Amino acid sequence: MGLSKQVDEIPTSNRRLTSVEGHPSATSPKHPGRTAWMAHAALTLLLICAAGSAVVTPVGGSRAGANNATPDPIVFVHGFGGSIGGHELFFSAGMVPWLKSQGFPADHIFVFTYDADESIYDVMPRLSSFVDGALRATGADKVDLVTHSKGGLIARGYVALLGGSAHVDGFAAIASTLSGGEIPFCGQLPIGRECLNNLPNSPLVNKLNALDPTPGPARYATWWSRCDGVVKPVLSATLPGADNHEQPCDLLSGLANNHLTMPLNPRIWNEVYGFVAS
Repeated sequence: MGLSKQVDEIPTSNRRLTSVEGHPSATSPKHPGRTAWMAHAALTLLLICAAGSAVVTPVGGSRAGANNATPDPIVFVHGFGGSIGGHELFFSAGMVPWLKSQGFPADHIFVFTYDADESIYDVMPRLSSFVDGALRATGADKVDLVTHSKGGLIARGYVALLGGSAHVDGFAAIASTLSGGEIPFCGQLPIGRECLNNLPNSPLVNKLNALDPTPGPARYATWWSRCDGVVKPVLSATLPGADNHEQPCDLLSGLANNHLTMPLNPRIWNEVYGFVAS
């Protein structure tokens, strides 16, 4: 079923009418608020990596070569403000190089990016095409999705509204706004209208919550924390019927389990890898 049919009930005011190709650069001075938010995210990432450098090491033996089976390709989907100029920040600085160090084939790792002001209704079909491309490139039947923040809502829309569950084996959501979540300064930034699509009780979230939360044969798991600080209510980072792993609100492995640090936690990488590889 086409996306346009699925979102007929969504108010036009909540959709971007410009094409993906028409979106300005992620660092365009036309959107100073967005640029400031992304710069803050980048600075936070650098500080966290510096503080946690002693623990960003493999957490267990290499498993990629443990058997002769070729693993499913992994598609990473970042969150709001998670890329600058088409370069993804969090996964590319943490779990992606860690996977390679574990022997996971580099040609089976795919990182999907989008602009902060890009409409989620444009991004979902782009993710669908991206997954199709990953399947063609690898010859695989299915992919594993690993998401953070808004990436979880995008991926959830893909599997529930665009038939993506038929192409997904494992769906692993880290600190993801699966049922919406708060974004600092939402409504005050140039991307305010798109930001509203990500809030709890938005038309998109309400539509998804009326459907099967774990559609198709795919396996679903989440990693969430009561001290997330962004996903509110905190249970919006979980899915009924999924394997929901609550993270403690303390300094664990040198990293506190909040919204920005969970995708950088080596213990969580190991658990996610174990889930998608099972």
